[in-house]
Amino acid sequence: MKIKTKLIQLFCENCNKELWIRKDQFDKRKTKLCKSCMISERNKTPKMRDISRKNGRLSPSEETKKKLSLRQKEYWTKEKIELRKGSSNPSWLGGRIIVNGYVLCYCPNHPKAYKKGQYVQEHILIMEKHIGRFLNKKEIVHHINKDRSDNRIENLQLMTQSNHVRLHNLERKKE
Repeated sequence: MKIKTKLIQLFCENCNKELWIRKDQFDKRKTKLCKSCMISERNKTPKMRDISRKNGRLSPSEETKKKLSLRQKEYWTKEKIELRKGSSNPSWLGGRIIVNGYVLCYCPNHPKAYKKGQYVQEHILIMEKHIGRFLNKKEIVHHINKDRSDNRIENLQLMTQSNHVRLHNLERKKE
């Protein structure tokens, strides 16, 4: 064993190939094998997934996992899932979320609901309440001050899709 500047010379235990290892890694190193011998040794030992699949049986941990998943499926019936929806869920935060600057309200089965048919944009609900009916397919609620979260009735304007596009095109030309 020769010591060079911060390196130690070794020889592989299998093939007698010369190895150079840093001093600080010499004590940590478990084997005195070269890289190719380490890879071939690693391939000789059977993998855990091969051992656990012998005779078509799963390892105990996998069997336990399967039993747990079956118990969970039995526990979470459709009735229990329905009981945990909306305000009865312990994680309920009031039914208001913000997506892309728009405030969405939990309103299941609304004709304009999206996000799995449960949320409606708040400005649409406010305008519908103000006019006393649902909006038509061609009607759009416009934010006058362009702040998507400002849903005061004074800031909302009901218009058709074509008028809305025309308004925004005029604004772009002015800029």
